[in-house]
Amino acid sequence: MRSSASNEDSAHTSAAGLYRTVLGVQWEELARGIIEVWASLWEERVFEYTAKSGTGDLPPSMAVVIQPLLNPTITGVAYSIDPVTGRDRHVTVNAIRGLGQPLVDGTVTPDQYLVETIDGQPRRVIRRIPGQQHERMVAVAGGIAMEPIPSAEQDRTLLGDRQLFEIAALTKRIEQLFKCPVDV
Repeated sequence: MRSSASNEDSAHTSAAGLYRTVLGVQWEELARGIIEVWASLWEERVFEYTAKSGTGDLPPSMAVVIQPLLNPTITGVAYSIDPVTGRDRHVTVNAIRGLGQPLVDGTVTPDQYLVETIDGQPRRVIRRIPGQQHERMVAVAGGIAMEPIPSAEQDRTLLGDRQLFEIAALTKRIEQLFKCPVDV
């Protein structure tokens, strides 16, 4: 379950990670999960964020999205421009093993990749920095669990050139459709 608030992903604010996401909710706990996500509208950090971003004195409207929980091998975020330098020829990709919650909440250091593009087409991988992840979050019967990652696997980066080129090309296509930088 996740939020879909009226101040998320706007032209001027992202509200990324501001509201709660609840993973692995069982049918009998559906109401509790909805309330937990919706109640995150009233947390102090939301009021501070809306005050700082100048988006008004009232909290935003929110829907709670209920989605099936996938059990990915790799999860990540791709940025159509380098979020640090602003270079529009660089696609940045961050990736971790398992579910994405530890990436979003910053509890693990992801593998980091930088792909150079020309006219939206990937040309080369400029940088690969391995992350620091000792366990992965996985979906299990009854919810979610943390699972240790074997040490031999911890030392390997997650994505190869072909995967990175595919991600970079898709991210640049989405950017072209929206006519602005995106994170996917």
